[in-house]
Amino acid sequence: MAARHLYPVQSPASMNWSASTWALTDGGTADEVKPAAGDTVNFTANSGDVTLDEGSAALIEFDMTDYAGTLALGDKTLTVDGPCDLYGTITGTGTIDAGEWVFVQYATVANTVTLLLTNSTGSVSIFWAGTGGNVNINCTGTYTLQTPCNSYALTMTAGTLAGGAQTWTVGAGGFTFTNGTISGTLTVGLSAAAGAYVQTNGTIATGAILNVTTGTGAITYTALTKTGTGAINVTIGDNVNIGWASADASRIDTLTINTGRNATQTGTVVFSKLAGPGTLTAGAQRSDWLPSAAGDWAFTGTTTGTHAQGVRVSPQTTPLTITNAVNIGSRVFNLYATQSKTLTIPGLACGDLAVNSVNADQTGTLILTGNSSGAAIALGAGTNRYGIVTFGSGFVHRWTGAIAYGGTGTANALNPQGRCIFTGTFTGTGIVVTPTYEGQIDCGGFGRVTAVTSTGRRLIVRRAKDASGNPVRAWNGDGSTNVMYKGRKVIGEPGIN
Repeated sequence: MAARHLYPVQSPASMNWSASTWALTDGGTADEVKPAAGDTVNFTANSGDVTLDEGSAALIEFDMTDYAGTLALGDKTLTVDGPCDLYGTITGTGTIDAGEWVFVQYATVANTVTLLLTNSTGSVSIFWAGTGGNVNINCTGTYTLQTPCNSYALTMTAGTLAGGAQTWTVGAGGFTFTNGTISGTLTVGLSAAAGAYVQTNGTIATGAILNVTTGTGAITYTALTKTGTGAINVTIGDNVNIGWASADASRIDTLTINTGRNATQTGTVVFSKLAGPGTLTAGAQRSDWLPSAAGDWAFTGTTTGTHAQGVRVSPQTTPLTITNAVNIGSRVFNLYATQSKTLTIPGLACGDLAVNSVNADQTGTLILTGNSSGAAIALGAGTNRYGIVTFGSGFVHRWTGAIAYGGTGTANALNPQGRCIFTGTFTGTGIVVTPTYEGQIDCGGFGRVTAVTSTGRRLIVRRAKDASGNPVRAWNGDGSTNVMYKGRKVIGEPGIN
């Protein structure tokens, strides 16, 4: 039998797909048997309601342009191997398996209906003005968005989705990236619903950008591959739980937390850039910051957390100077340099500070060119994994906890170039101290400086106490070398009030 163009009958107002009441023309005689493989089916403005009471044969084309009725899928599958244009209303729990050439979705689709996109060759354009549906892209070819899309759920299983600089708005069914590839620029918007973002695998192609704006649904991650300059950006659009893998190569490129929104970590979160005025609640989880550009800290909100490594910082380039000061509240700031890296920040407020390197005989260096404050400072870690901190000239640096080296080796260093107020105990063993003319330490009447050797210029220490709490006013007191201990600072001397 030759391929046919078939139309549903106009009267009665509804029919079953399997009925022998199809016509060869719109409004023609209803005497054709059900569609067969290779047929074209057309629903028009004149067509009535149709119930898919059995799975269809593979149509060569399915065109519902201007249709205003209802296609009831039940739990059956309608298969289309060519162009597929959806209009009207589509109900049920079944599937429309649409493959080749072009896909047009202008229908109102029930959230329980699966739109399975299975293109096997070339690139297929998607045009969209409809709503609803559970979209699953599971193909070996490419789908290219030509318009914004709106569906209940979106699953990327296989093949390529070319974003075309479009936005795909996803409802409560969420966005699941199981496998396949994103190319071009695609924005997935979940902010209007409670849909989750689940990232279990998949690839962001070279030059591609995937932007995801979340709603209240959780973010969970297993794996992601980014090739070349491929990037993924996540914006927290509502209060949400987020857990991202600790794999550096799979990091979020920009994590933005919007005003009044809270991102609560359920696992380690890895990002290149943190931005926005919202709240990052880490709990007992670690946050990994992997900056590579000057603007990679644009966070003006608040962050809390109790993990021992707090915000673990690993610069991706060296030397790297960050534009904005960093304030992470009472969280630990841990510069954990791969190889030898130097990071310059125009100010830092944190809890404890740890500066070291990942590998032995390498050095992590932190230069603070603005006011700084915090609790304890640990320079170095493990065996010969060194740390250096420079407290910049012209600024006040207030640290209240113990200062000591955190491992073995003697290449750790502290360079007091500004006014340093250390009210804890500074133990200089294993730390090279090199002050400038301005660089002095004020112990605030509470702190202690012990076993410090100053290289080059002598170090001036004011208002220090010894182990018994007695004031130290001596040359090379308390086990130090090239250190002058004095009483209160001279009135009018630059520094703290």
